[in-house]
Amino acid sequence: DEANAELSQIVPLLEDAVESLRRIQVSQIKEVRSMAKPSQGVLLSMAAVCIVLGVEPTKKPATNEDYWQLAQSQLLKEPKRFLEDLLVVDRDQIEDEAFKKLDAIIEREEFEPAQIKKHSPACESICVWV
Repeated sequence: DEANAELSQIVPLLEDAVESLRRIQVSQIKEVRSMAKPSQGVLLSMAAVCIVLGVEPTKKPATNEDYWQLAQSQLLKEPKRFLEDLLVVDRDQIEDEAFKKLDAIIEREEFEPAQIKKHSPACESICVWV
């Protein structure tokens, strides 16, 4: 039936996205954390991760830079734990409001894996995963 056909197309994409995360090296996360002026794609990738993980910036409405500061000071502080946290995200537990915020990020032309890869292979993988 139609639902099974759609599911059979989505499951390999999800598996590829998780595999992409597994290929990220701790050193690549450290490299991202040390960026003084990250590209817009890197900022968007990290904003998306903050949204998925439920990390809220103190400023409302938040800019990508606000999420970046949080990502740098909290999420990327322990690279190994950060990667482990991403691998265990339960997408069914992500709230609708978070999906709305993610849609706004995903629609941006800077949120393109090939462009992001030029600045960070780790953020490229995160972009694919989101």
